[in-house]
Amino acid sequence: MLRQLRESRGWSWSDLARALRDTARRLAVTSLMHCQVASIQRSVARWESSTDRTRPAERYQFLLAHLYARTPDGDLALGPGSDFDTLLDALRHFGTSPPRIRRLAGLITASQQGVVSTAAERKVKTVDTVRAAAKRAFFGDDLVTVAIPLRKGVAERERILIAAEDSATADQFEQILADQALVSARTAIAPGAEELPAGDAIVVCGPKSAPVGVWLLDRDPCLGMIEVSGIHAIGSLGMVHYLTHNLAELSSAFGDESFSLAVISGYDGLTITDSALFLGPYRWGNL
Repeated sequence: MLRQLRESRGWSWSDLARALRDTARRLAVTSLMHCQVASIQRSVARWESSTDRTRPAERYQFLLAHLYARTPDGDLALGPGSDFDTLLDALRHFGTSPPRIRRLAGLITASQQGVVSTAAERKVKTVDTVRAAAKRAFFGDDLVTVAIPLRKGVAERERILIAAEDSATADQFEQILADQALVSARTAIAPGAEELPAGDAIVVCGPKSAPVGVWLLDRDPCLGMIEVSGIHAIGSLGMVHYLTHNLAELSSAFGDESFSLAVISGYDGLTITDSALFLGPYRWGNL
């Protein structure tokens, strides 16, 4: 399907690669905006290979969606039978999960339709765009990895599992990222992990879960934590609850600077009922 989409526009591999790089530059996707066309072209070839078919990575899915959301004439076309609809079908055939497809479709629909506005609306949108950019920069400017720990659990036998609290925390962070027009990918932190995920990342991990949690604690000059970490697993949900309601203020105050804070929260089951600042926020540069 991806080959048919490309050929329907009369594009060669290098044409598509160049279009993807141009889209990356327009959207400020830093990991691809300076790539050589030949490098992106090799990725395109792997997607279309009949022997070594590779699914486009999340960052490429994001760019492909923006690219095919509009016709060659520049008109928005997202409905049934459109190139955008065909792209989503292609991603489904690659095994992309239904939640990922829904998030990508919702993200592109909101961002593309937001381009169409009256002159008066654009004045308001300019202010909103500045605020949104600050909130996006709080997490990164590209694909953001949400990393949650694999924990050792004991039932009839010892096994490695993901706690329901950590999974719910990742769900909520992915929703926050989608709201800020950022693409996310989830990964698991093994009990013996010593390294952070590459690129922009939200790490939900305490010192008991993996060595990387200890390393993160040691780096923090204020409270001993820069990652999302709770005294109990449910505490991570308390932190994401606080960030959800205070993201605008925090991003305005700190931008991409390092800072620390501690949050106290109440809960009922897996539902956070309230959250409040307990300590901080402390700017690292002031220490």
